[in-house]
Amino acid sequence: MSEWRFNEEGKTNPCLSGITNICSNGRYGDYVSYETVDCENGKTDYCSNGIIDVCKEVATECGIEFQVETASVLTTFKGGGSACVFTPECEDEFVKIYSAFLERGIRAFILGGGSNVVIADGLLGVPIISTRLLNGLKACGFGVYAECGARICDVTAALRASGMGGLEFLSGVPATVGGAVRMNAGAFNSQTADCIKEVRVLRLEYDNGGILTKCAVEQVSRDTLSFGYRQGVNAIILGATITGREMEYDKSVELSKKYLAIRAAKQPKYPSCGSVFANGEIASGKLIEDCGLKGTRIGGAMISDMHGNFIVNMGGATANDFMSLVTLCEKEVYTKFGVTLKREFVYLN
Repeated sequence: MSEWRFNEEGKTNPCLSGITNICSNGRYGDYVSYETVDCENGKTDYCSNGIIDVCKEVATECGIEFQVETASVLTTFKGGGSACVFTPECEDEFVKIYSAFLERGIRAFILGGGSNVVIADGLLGVPIISTRLLNGLKACGFGVYAECGARICDVTAALRASGMGGLEFLSGVPATVGGAVRMNAGAFNSQTADCIKEVRVLRLEYDNGGILTKCAVEQVSRDTLSFGYRQGVNAIILGATITGREMEYDKSVELSKKYLAIRAAKQPKYPSCGSVFANGEIASGKLIEDCGLKGTRIGGAMISDMHGNFIVNMGGATANDFMSLVTLCEKEVYTKFGVTLKREFVYLN
């Protein structure tokens, strides 16, 4: 049995998955379900204080140290708990760490730039693999190969230097390649999928007893993938070959400045995880604003008075503060409009 699924819904995840959002009590999808990742399925007992001991075992076996880091460092919301974090320096180390946890029945959470993620208060019972050092870029004849942790702004600059453009619409978004491909990040009627040629993934294979037998790195052609609105590649992403279209250097710079200015005018300056809810027929921010919720504050978190679809950290916000406002928005919007808001973030619990 192999685990290599793209945009499938209705699948039950056996425990926890990698890259950015698979939940143990919901659908097996990437940025589709946005449900809570938890540890209550009885598969393992590492969600207690034993997480430190398990990470020590993996660190010793792999010869790679880990650190306990806080959400203020790990996420763009800068509020919440802490987690045991491994930071591989190359693809081989990444595969070694991820495999070591899988052999113990644990699926590490793979974290890129930290946007669209909120970490529950306290010590997280799930190990994190940070891709911050997997940020290599390599020019190729038709674009750039970028490792999963490469920042989109750096990829844009690399394309620009080669006389190409295409990702300017993401200017100002603190995204990495892995996250952008994973969720098919988009804005201004453009999407990441438009620039993808191939995706490099880690394929997991199991025997009939559910025992991991193989981790294989494979290149997947864009033609075999199915992208949609906020739906990208549901796999463990190691990197992607990104193509651009011919564009003059100055034109690319001009477009980037344009999109940066638009975001600066509409989005709050305080720390946030990005948009909280996906848009439907009516923008989620407008529904929230029409409920009179802009400026509502719980603890250190506040529904932005600048844009209703952002919850900002005004200082000292906890994950509980954030989730209390999320629940309030969902309740009020459903009560007034009969609309169920769809979460666009991952809550690690």
